[in-house]
Amino acid sequence: MKVTMNGRKSNADVGTTVSHFGHTFVVQEDKTLVAEIDEKMAEIEVASGRLSKVEGAEPTSKVLTDMKLDELRAYAKERGITIGADNTTKDAILAVIQAAEAKA
Repeated sequence: MKVTMNGRKSNADVGTTVSHFGHTFVVQEDKTLVAEIDEKMAEIEVASGRLSKVEGAEPTSKVLTDMKLDELRAYAKERGITIGADNTTKDAILAVIQAAEAKA
């Protein structure tokens, strides 16, 4: 089940993961945090008031470290980040993207 931290916003980059209450949330484009957690655990967290159910929410971006090379290249291209011909490995491309986003 998808849950959110009651509308709490994050300053982290879109697609970044953030851990709270033992769950891993993904930062969305609107900076809200969404996590996919077990149905039973979600019911407990919602009942406690710490989290809220999110109907129909889909994470807007995969975590960069989970992306494949072609996904990283597309991600960089969408954001106008030049990877360069020398950067052919996942680690190298990730470093370029992260450096570019840190400057933004």
